[in-house]
Amino acid sequence: MNQTRPSGSSAVAEVIEHELKLDLGGDVGWATARQALLAGAGHRGRVVQTNTYFDTPDGRIRRDRSAMIRIREAGGDFELTAKDRVTTGAAGQRSRERNEALPEALARALLAGRVELADSDSALGRALVAEWGPLHPWASMVNSRDSFDLADGYVAELDLTELPGGRIDAEIELELRLPHHTPAGALNALRDAWPDLPECAAATPKFQRFLEAVAARDELATNASEP
Repeated sequence: MNQTRPSGSSAVAEVIEHELKLDLGGDVGWATARQALLAGAGHRGRVVQTNTYFDTPDGRIRRDRSAMIRIREAGGDFELTAKDRVTTGAAGQRSRERNEALPEALARALLAGRVELADSDSALGRALVAEWGPLHPWASMVNSRDSFDLADGYVAELDLTELPGGRIDAEIELELRLPHHTPAGALNALRDAWPDLPECAAATPKFQRFLEAVAARDELATNASEP
């Protein structure tokens, strides 16, 4: 496809993300957590995020589950993100994360399919096409995020996510951003702000839960259509 490349994309940032994810269940757990953190931590504010995922025409990313590629719209800003090399364990989740801020015109053209990543002025987009082949938007979900400042530079991100099929998930993400940050330190900072923090299981990555919800929704639709 021959297209004029919309201009203005920024440099690509690559980081190793290290975070703890705590599963709060659904909206009841979210409401309890939000009330506690509003009382015990510094509230940065709330933003509504729309995550639109990209995949190859044959669904290879969904099938392999070895990577995640999305454009996120939040507060009028747009960002292209790719996550891969994910490892999970008792110390939390680590992944390679590549990010590139996108101008609104370019992001909306990509989301609408008017411009291909391969033909865009997005360095990360073109790199991802070189890795995966053609990539197209295929599904979206909405996430509401409240961010809170905790002690010692930790930040808690409280998420309420609307998944396909009506499923509602809630979780807290604790990012280990500074050299001295540790999983134990993150949990201690959260307990300082929320003394009645219940025992929480580790949450799996959002993209994995999104794929599970899509599969469950599609299976339900298939079963409903059978005689």
